[in-house]
Amino acid sequence: MNKQTHYREALRDLPPPGSGYHGALMSAANYAASAGISPDQAVDDIRRHTKPGSRRLTPHEIETAVSKAYRDIGSGYTPRPRPAPPVKDMTTARQKIIRRGGIKTEADLWEASPLRLWEDPERDPVLFLESLYSPKDHLFIGDRYDGKTVKPVSQWIEYFNQGGKPEPHYCINPLTGQPTQTDDKETWRGDANVKDFRYILVEFDNIPKEDQIAFWSGSELPVCCLIDSAGKSIHGLLDASRMAKVETLDQWRSEIKGRLFDDLLTPLGCDGASSNPARLSRMPGHNREGKGIQRILWLAGREGRPVL
Repeated sequence: MNKQTHYREALRDLPPPGSGYHGALMSAANYAASAGISPDQAVDDIRRHTKPGSRRLTPHEIETAVSKAYRDIGSGYTPRPRPAPPVKDMTTARQKIIRRGGIKTEADLWEASPLRLWEDPERDPVLFLESLYSPKDHLFIGDRYDGKTVKPVSQWIEYFNQGGKPEPHYCINPLTGQPTQTDDKETWRGDANVKDFRYILVEFDNIPKEDQIAFWSGSELPVCCLIDSAGKSIHGLLDASRMAKVETLDQWRSEIKGRLFDDLLTPLGCDGASSNPARLSRMPGHNREGKGIQRILWLAGREGRPVL
């Protein structure tokens, strides 16, 4: 096996940060150095292949590992200077967006929806699926610990039209409908099963709902749908095509996780754990025990647009 192959395998096998990541990071950096990969390319490769984990990975951590690996073989490395963020104080930026928001209540947000919403949220599942997905799209709808209820959207719509009750979660992006194999484990709704990188999930957990509503109405993000989680957050689905050209998982990791989340959304206070394409969100119409019904608050359809 040549050095380039070792390097590619090391990239493929990088675990999520928080799960023995540092050792695997050093291994990938060492293989890059021995294979003659340029240091800047190694940093970019490692960042793109790093999966979301239980802790946030900083660019400095990758650069430090690559610098050590190249120093060990007698080659220096000076990281490329990173451009300064467009806004240094992101908390102040978020508050400015909130103050600009023209909608302050759920009722006003509901009334402002471009697509008319049902007054009965139990009818939301069919409206949601018909507005955001195609009949042949394969979608997961189920419990967080259930990994196999992937069906064509046409079958889900028929199920709900016949009185079926929605489970609490759905996978935001259409899936292949076929399993993948990872470490002898069969997966139906992982990142590798995503067929169409259509939507991005954005949510806050640390600001009041009133501020979340104001943020969504004050931002210029391409929103497709806003869902009340019947908890402490409003889940926003963004039109990924309006944010970046993403056709592969590597492109998602680079453009959506790396640039959009790490450089903008997470500093603004959004939940960075929502940055993967197979993320689960709250399915509209599900009655969340003791909290209420998860429901659509605003809906534009597949082509995202600013709320106001």
